Formats: sequence, C-alpha cells, structure tokens
Amino acid sequence: MPKISVVVPCYNVAKWVERCLDSLINQTFQDLEIICIDDKSIDGTLGVLKKYAKKDSRIKIIEQKENGGVARARNSGLNVARGEYIGFVDPDDYVEQDFYEKLYNKILETKADVVKGTAIVNEVSTGAKYIRYGYVKDEIIVFFSAFWSALYDASFLKRFNIRFSEQIVFGEDTLFLANVSLHTQNIEFVPDAFYNYFYLREGSLDSVTLSDSKADSICKACNIMEQMISQSGLSEKHKNLLFSIYILSNISYNISKSLETEVYRQKMFDMLVDLEKKYGLKKELIKQFGLTRYRFIKKLYYRGFVSYHKRRFYLFAFIPFILEETFDEKKMFKLFEVIPIIKIK
Repeated sequence: MPKISVVVPCYNVAKWVERCLDSLINQTFQDLEIICIDDKSIDGTLGVLKKYAKKDSRIKIIEQKENGGVARARNSGLNVARGEYIGFVDPDDYVEQDFYEKLYNKILETKADVVKGTAIVNEVSTGAKYIRYGYVKDEIIVFFSAFWSALYDASFLKRFNIRFSEQIVFGEDTLFLANVSLHTQNIEFVPDAFYNYFYLREGSLDSVTLSDSKADSICKACNIMEQMISQSGLSEKHKNLLFSIYILSNISYNISKSLETEVYRQKMFDMLVDLEKKYGLKKELIKQFGLTRYRFIKKLYYRGFVSYHKRRFYLFAFIPFILEETFDEKKMFKLFEVIPIIKIK
C-alpha cells in the first residue's frame, strides 16, 4: 500500500495536466499513488492521462460515466485511495519537487491530522505572484483557503466523514475546509513546502464574473457552513473566527464580482444582515467590510452598501503595488486596512 494517495480531478485540462503530472511523478517522495479522475473530458485530457499511466504504474485512472463536477470527481478518488495520507492537486497547478517529502516528514514527526504547505498564487492574467500561508489567531488554527496545499491523515477524514459536498458546484473547497477546521486543531504548517496555484486561468471555475448557478452555490455553501459552525459546540470566539474566515470572507470576495443578475448580490447582503442579527459579529464584519458598510448592514441599507462597495473597489483598483514572492498574507491584510482612511466623496 502506498503511503500517500494524490487525487487529481481532471476536466478539459489537456493544456496543463502534463505539467502537473510531471511534478508528481518526479517527487523526491516516491511512495505514492496518483489517482486521476477524468470527468468526461472532450479535449483529449483522457489521452494524456493514459499516455502517462503507461509510463508510470503509480498513475491510476478513473473514467467517470458522466460529467458530475469536481466534488464528485474528488470523492471518486477518495473512494479508491489506499494511502495512509491524502493529498489533492488540481490539474492546472503543480507542486515543487520536495513538496510531499516535507509534508510527509512533518506529519510523521507531529502525528497531526493535517499538515499544510504554502501556496504560491500565480495570477494568470497579470503575471503577479504572492504567498498564501495558513491562518492562526488567538491560538485557533484554521485554513485561510487552499485546501490542496495540504496532506491529510486518511483515518481523520474517514472518522469524521469529511468529503466534498456534491450538491455544491462552486465553493465546495471552502465547505470542505470549514469541516476540517470544525473537527481538529491538530494542524501543522510547513512554510517551505510549496504548491503552485494558477488563478483565473482560461476555462477555470473561478472567474471575475459570477454566474447565477455559481452565486446560488456560494449562498448554499454559506448556509450549510452557518449551520455547521453554529451547532458545533465550540467557544464563541472560535465560532466567530470560523464565521469570519469561511463565510464573511467568502461573501466579501464574491459580492464584489460582476454578477449575472443582481438578485444574488442582494441575497449575499441579506445573509450578512441575518448573520449580524443572529450572532453580532460587529468586530468581524468591520474587519471584512469596514465601518461604513457595517453601518449599512445594521441599517438594512442595501443600495448604500452596494454603491459604497463598488466605488471603494473602483478606487482601489487604481492603487499600484508590486506583489512579490515574499509578500505574505499578513502584509496584504495590512495594505487593505489602509482603505478606511480614504474618504470617498
């Protein structure tokens, strides 16, 4: 049995998947299986996978009978994974050569449920790069995102039945991570284990424009996460942090996008109002949205919120800065905290 199973969901990624597979078969840690799930691709992806499977017996191919989405594809990989530890790599990304060796050594040393590396985010449209670490606050450990930049104890995932929700077509990764954070604080970080993530590439699920189906999926995921967090039995401080990381930041990121119809922007705003009424979250809402927009949430003033929100992002889009490889998330947050000082008239 292999020590590590790496799950790679594939759909119409013939342009990029070779780079991904090359990075996996050339890992310094060799005791792994690579499970590639072809989700009924129509661009030659399956042919590429079969070519690599002939060269390396560690590559296993699952051919889905119909296109079922990335969540179902990952779950299909989990169903057959034999490794003691589970990793996930998206087919348009790649990992550094020693990525899994470093994560494996750390998980053996610490007996952690999860060990997380560092994501190097590559913005395809601009060529910019920045670093995305984990998130630790007041001794509470959560993922900020980037579930694929980690190695999971397979027994931990099975014990709590942590899988990907197949009812969620977009935002399933955030829901997965929220589930992980609800069930363990036994998480370790390996800052020099690097995963290369390519953001906003052509044909990717994430984009600057949000379709109704994706916006609806985000709202559903946030509702599920709210129920999970509120019923978790964790301390109020811990719950509030999880609300902030997994729901408020998710809404903040997506509400600013171009939406197919405005009805879902209103729904996201209504969710913020509902969360404020139920749980307070004043501190968390101000951190995510600023004092002015928090006041709009309190006053149920949707038009004011949206108008200020759009002007603020429009202005900020013209503030130039350089994203360097050493420009970590803490520095990013510090930069974004400057905004409330700017008076928009």
